[in-house]
Amino acid sequence: DPINLAAYTVKARIELESGTEELAATITGVTAHPTQSFTAEADDDYITCNDHGVREGDQIIVATSGGTLPTGLSAATRYWPINVSPNRFQVEAYPKGPAINLTTDGTPTNNFYIVGSVQYDFAAAQVDTAQTMRLWFTLTSGAEVKTLPEGDRWFEIRVVGAG
Repeated sequence: DPINLAAYTVKARIELESGTEELAATITGVTAHPTQSFTAEADDDYITCNDHGVREGDQIIVATSGGTLPTGLSAATRYWPINVSPNRFQVEAYPKGPAINLTTDGTPTNNFYIVGSVQYDFAAAQVDTAQTMRLWFTLTSGAEVKTLPEGDRWFEIRVVGAG
């Protein structure tokens, strides 16, 4: 299930395959809930955003800054993507529900984020050498600390030589 990151401080930690710590836990470069801009088409009910990274089973939340959302969508509401392709998708109000009927396109600028998504921007020095690294995220809220992924797992990052 997606995690609502709003209540957490999110940090990244990176280790080389040898076990040498490459990056002590830091919030620098970490973005919880990175937002993406989208357009919508009322004539086919699709949200368009190139290379959005959304998958069926995700949950997204939409918002607007300086515009109006397409009629049929409400700010700060969770939606479930369906009919996902690399650059567009539809949304439903609940799992296995029908696609929401968008009756207007809305006006820019509209955006969304995937609930529970985290982005880490690598520094150039971390990716200038071919190597394999392990990445963890820690989520802290008061005394509560979670590690993602859970247990003794990690995200494997492989930096390969160009060309």
